[in-house]
Amino acid sequence: MNKLKLIIFTDGSTSGLERQLCAGAYVIVYDRDGECQNNIAFKESKYYGAGNISYAELITVIISLKKLMTLKNYHYKIESVKLYTDSEYVIHGVKKNIKWQENNWTTSSGTEIPYKNMWIELNTLMNHLKNVSIDKVKAHQKDSDFKTVYNNAVHKMAYKCLMANLK
Repeated sequence: MNKLKLIIFTDGSTSGLERQLCAGAYVIVYDRDGECQNNIAFKESKYYGAGNISYAELITVIISLKKLMTLKNYHYKIESVKLYTDSEYVIHGVKKNIKWQENNWTTSSGTEIPYKNMWIELNTLMNHLKNVSIDKVKAHQKDSDFKTVYNNAVHKMAYKCLMANLK
């Protein structure tokens, strides 16, 4: 069985128009000793239609992890996954609001969390894949380190996909 260490970069994009439209993109690369070294396994951009930036960021993370599930089904052992996003919403939801599950997916004030079904799906995927860590990457930087390069690449992919669908 092949063992894989993978790194995922995700980003969402919105139109900013009165009728919010959104798209997202992800790149999955092979992790070679903590560096990417341009070994792209998969990349995809997708137009989602109506939705805000929180929706676009969250659904893109879910879609990228679903892609990893297809690898598991082809007898690849996924040893670890590092997921990078510039979405504070996703980072905060994963790292700080795990208690949502304990509270039946409600906020501390007792209201249902936005995108409840998507958060449940993300939680299920992360538990099934097991070794998934998620970290923040600064958006729209000019550095040449691999995190910035890939974050900018997925941003451009998502934006290009969005613009192609606004015509």
